[in-house]
Amino acid sequence: MSDFAPQFIGYAQHDAQELLSFLLDGLHEDLNRVLNKPPTSVSDSNDRSDHEVAAEHWQIHLQRNQSVIVDKFQGQFKSRVTCPTCGRISITFDPFMYLSLPLSEPRQRRKEFFVVWHDQFPPTKYAAPVDTEGSIRDYKQVIATSAHIQDPNTLVVTNVYLSKFTRTFRDSDPVSLLDDAEKTFVYVLTERE
Repeated sequence: MSDFAPQFIGYAQHDAQELLSFLLDGLHEDLNRVLNKPPTSVSDSNDRSDHEVAAEHWQIHLQRNQSVIVDKFQGQFKSRVTCPTCGRISITFDPFMYLSLPLSEPRQRRKEFFVVWHDQFPPTKYAAPVDTEGSIRDYKQVIATSAHIQDPNTLVVTNVYLSKFTRTFRDSDPVSLLDDAEKTFVYVLTERE
């Protein structure tokens, strides 16, 4: 694959949509039955029906693009733009081959953390669900409950990578700042009861 698309060289992670769009674009170009592509221009809607304008735009698109990929995978978006100055409305129909839709992330995820007591080595490992839209203050409450710590205000939450502190969190920081590539260490600033 990397012989044809240098962006895929090596072992880096690539989005599945990136690969799919590359493959569909390449297949379309190889299978396109239009060899000599004429210049085209699109006229404005001029208060015509959407059906009429969409059919015209599709016919113009087909003058340059005809393949099984177009037949099976392409469609049209309707775009409506209103001029804020004069109020004129322009309606166009643009071809598309794929849609990007965001995947909703779960509101809770399981996060590992290590609790460091001043009188115990090694640190104790825990895992607990955390609200992805919460704050570090909320996360400290979850940690305190999991590790049986009386006062969550005695905790300091940090990220560590390759034995180095990368960040110490404030209570107001969002939980989304916790990096899964780094380990979370929680230091208890009081003695155990």
